[in-house]
Amino acid sequence: MIIPRFTKSEEAGSMAANAIVLPMTFLFGAFFQLREMPGHLQRISVFPLTYMNQGLRDALVHGNMEGACLNLALVVIVALALMGVAVLITRWEVE
Repeated sequence: MIIPRFTKSEEAGSMAANAIVLPMTFLFGAFFQLREMPGHLQRISVFPLTYMNQGLRDALVHGNMEGACLNLALVVIVALALMGVAVLITRWEVE
């Protein structure tokens, strides 16, 4: 919601969002565990997507629902905060 706000068209906004999300899936543990990454990449992996991936891995692979719920709670809090920022910076126009 925030990234397309700064582009001129929906297509450009979608492309910009994809250009950011695709590297994030590789850097933040979607396809392999973070402990297998080099140390300098492990330090930059503290983003909400990391916690979402870890929560899914805890629930689906390890059966650890407590760990999954804690990770999910963190992701929900960050999502609500970013949604609030998106609402604040969006210009609402009455037609």
